Amino acid sequence: MLHLLGFLDRPTSGIYRLNGNNVSELDDVERTSIRGRPIGIVFHAFHVLPHRTVLENVVLAQMYNNTAKPERTFRARCIGEGRTRAPTGVLPTKLSGGERQRVAIARAVVSGPSILLADEPTGNLDTSTGNSVLALFDELHAEGLTIAMITHDRDVASRADRTVTMRDGELREEDL
Repeated sequence: MLHLLGFLDRPTSGIYRLNGNNVSELDDVERTSIRGRPIGIVFHAFHVLPHRTVLENVVLAQMYNNTAKPERTFRARCIGEGRTRAPTGVLPTKLSGGERQRVAIARAVVSGPSILLADEPTGNLDTSTGNSVLALFDELHAEGLTIAMITHDRDVASRADRTVTMRDGELREEDL
């Protein structure tokens, strides 16, 4: 589901509308362009580049949407330092799992998306670190960011304002 919502895969049938526009038949270049602006994605396995610094990992997202370099660098520093709590010149291999997840979150939000898709963002983290990542999501949500999180953890899901489950290909509203 996350791959469909984030334009990483195409639906085999049906229509996907984003902001009233049919996006289900866009080509790869158009999907990449859209994915780089209104949608940020945080993957379960972080997907930070190990041979690039924290700052370079965060700036990577803005390269896809052609943000001017001076603005890109300034915004990446502000968000990278504020959201990761790690020096921007450090390689991700020197960071804890929680810090790497924060780098992934900073990369996903640096372009100012309106929607953040998160795939099991606490799945690789201990409880304390997972709670700090969820607290960061709470801050982002309070700032107006819509967050769609995929999780199998009922405790994590219970923090959401709205919970839906997918069973047998159908979405269902659920009370936790």
